[in-house]
Amino acid sequence: EKPAPRTTFLSQPRPTTAFHAPLAAAFSTPARHPRLHWSVVAPGADLKLLKTLPRLDIKLSTENYQAWAMVMQTHLELIDLFVYCTGEVPSPPDNTSSLMHWKRANNMVRSVLMSSISDEMIPQVGHLTSAHDMWREARNICAGRSLMDFTLTIYKLIHTTYTNEEDVAKHIAKMRELLRNLVMIGRGLSDDLAAVFLRLSMPPDWNYVFSG
Repeated sequence: EKPAPRTTFLSQPRPTTAFHAPLAAAFSTPARHPRLHWSVVAPGADLKLLKTLPRLDIKLSTENYQAWAMVMQTHLELIDLFVYCTGEVPSPPDNTSSLMHWKRANNMVRSVLMSSISDEMIPQVGHLTSAHDMWREARNICAGRSLMDFTLTIYKLIHTTYTNEEDVAKHIAKMRELLRNLVMIGRGLSDDLAAVFLRLSMPPDWNYVFSG
């Protein structure tokens, strides 16, 4: 006998009651909307979950975007709402009953973001009406997407080298941090290219490790 599948926010059963039937119908075609989000299946659950989130002390500024983004992503993933920042749950069509629930969840994410942004940053992103736009604009403003920032990070990747006196784990962590910085500014490298930089950072006597 197979064990029952694990239930998550995104795997809730499709509602069958007459009240929820219009919502289920609005999301029944994958081409129109690829995800059936919990805010549609369980209206009102968002407010209860919001109260379970821990209070964050970090505030977004132009100096701490990378740390802020990682904290916020983990924070919102606790209640399966980070998908509103990535745009994976787009706004449903107008004049549909599901639009009201999407707006509630979207506004909840906007509220979480606004409460973790410094006063000087709020005028630059607070006017945006979708959590996805706020997330993208914060990245554009703070993450340093200029060619100079990209060039400097690549320069560090090229010139970061391992010596036999150094701890291997610390060296790998240093390289991963540089690669993560590229992801945060929207210029992430492929796994193959990242492996090339790691190999180049090691001395010749480590070639046998990579050739194996």
